[in-house]
Amino acid sequence: MTHDNISFDKFIDDMQSGLDNIHGIYPDMIPNVDIYMDQLTTFMDKALKSSARSVEDGKILTKTMINNYAKNKILPPPEKKKYSRDHIIILIFIYYLKSIYSISDIKILLRPIYERFGMDADAGNNLMDIYEKLMVHSHDAKKGISDDIKKYEGIIRNMFSEENEASDTELLKCFGLVTLLSYDSYIKSRLVERFIDELGDHYESIDKSAKEKAKKTKRKKK
Repeated sequence: MTHDNISFDKFIDDMQSGLDNIHGIYPDMIPNVDIYMDQLTTFMDKALKSSARSVEDGKILTKTMINNYAKNKILPPPEKKKYSRDHIIILIFIYYLKSIYSISDIKILLRPIYERFGMDADAGNNLMDIYEKLMVHSHDAKKGISDDIKKYEGIIRNMFSEENEASDTELLKCFGLVTLLSYDSYIKSRLVERFIDELGDHYESIDKSAKEKAKKTKRKKK
């Protein structure tokens, strides 16, 4: 694409069609049996290929990435080299979050979710139940984004309707829409980061108390 053939209308159409082609992993797609690493990476690649930026991006999640998540205690280690539905759900959450937040932020965000609703949680109050509830509203989320695109499109058309050069007008409209959508995303991510910081402070306090208690217990035993 060159500067002279940029089309704002085409940009809008491509954005809306691109949104329609992005699909999440629905609960009934997740294997109900434990799987090995190769099966896991293959499943994630097939299920999330619509989210990849291009075919040249390679695998969605590599073995190295998954092992690093386990090493950094973001993902629980596999049981006898096998991964459960809970592992897959956590990896899906990590995939959606990692393009926006740091690994340390994701670890803080997922820690209470896994501790309270992970593998040892009571039936009817587990990760799959939470995931199913969230996915029910995935269409609502996409519709909200589509509505935002239309809203900002109207603003941008009015904002850059009187430029002299037609090619400049199309370029400015595209840039303007990208900027407004990016700023929208920026504000939302900053709000989430505030929550993560508060959650991090809370768990830091819990960990500090646990360490002090462990030291006191150790001294008493001596």
